[in-house]
Amino acid sequence: YTYRAYQAARRRQFQLHKELMINSFILTNSAILLRIFSAVNHFAGDLLSYTWIAILSWLPVFLIWEYRRISNTRY
Repeated sequence: YTYRAYQAARRRQFQLHKELMINSFILTNSAILLRIFSAVNHFAGDLLSYTWIAILSWLPVFLIWEYRRISNTRY
């Protein structure tokens, strides 16, 4: 996403650049959420597998962003 955002900015497509940078931000920060969820899971007694924690670290935030992006689209 980041490289595509850079290319969009070079082409002066700033709305696309903004959307791609937000996607990049969400996916980059999923690493932080992964660490937080892993720590919480460890102290809670290993309730979830690492696979589920990895999915939960980025999917809900990404889906919320996509829903907001799509719902704001004007036709």
